[in-house]
Amino acid sequence: MLTIFSGSAIESPLSSITKSATEKKDTCMAECDSVKNGWDVEVSGFYFGWGGTSSGGFTSTVKEVGIMNVVGVGYTFCDRNHLSLGVGYQARFYSLKSDFQYMRDDDHVTWIDLWDDGAKSTQSSLTVHTIQFPLMYKMNVNKKFGFFLGAALDWNIYAKFDKSHKVGDTRYSENTKGLKQNKIGVDLMGGISFKRLGIYARYSPCKVFKNDFGPEMKNTWTLGLAIGF
Repeated sequence: MLTIFSGSAIESPLSSITKSATEKKDTCMAECDSVKNGWDVEVSGFYFGWGGTSSGGFTSTVKEVGIMNVVGVGYTFCDRNHLSLGVGYQARFYSLKSDFQYMRDDDHVTWIDLWDDGAKSTQSSLTVHTIQFPLMYKMNVNKKFGFFLGAALDWNIYAKFDKSHKVGDTRYSENTKGLKQNKIGVDLMGGISFKRLGIYARYSPCKVFKNDFGPEMKNTWTLGLAIGF
């Protein structure tokens, strides 16, 4: 039996779904246009963390402290999204286990050796100072929670190691400069934030020293706390 409808048109389910999606998109675009988008100059991201590195079992802990953006530029769009590119600073400390110490010869080759018999209260730590250029993306899920991820190009400008020990009641200290660290590296990072506080993870696959100028230390990872992300 053929039935013919007259009068007002019957809207199909497919048409209704398409109309609803279009209205939602228009609403989203209107909300995006209603917020203040644009560029800004920022100082952000103080952080400190702890972790480890692949070194054949010689290192104990890796510590780091830094400012992600000493100065940077950022772009906010649709209120919840933020991209930034900046220049920051980081210091990373590679501590050895108590049985080992850093050594360096006249050819600027660094290696790890055992302490002499009789040495007590031993400490030996390598410090690498870095100028970093981070590219970061942050999305605010709501007014309190958000997440961030990005990468940083590292310019490792300076490295040294400090060590000290006691023989009897006398403490001896030594500071050694002129190391051959890798000048360029890359770090990957990400984390979550609550208001202005955050938890982050950072990973660097790069070697700490140039080939043939130091022990093989690479695959450095850290976990830590961040303020102002």
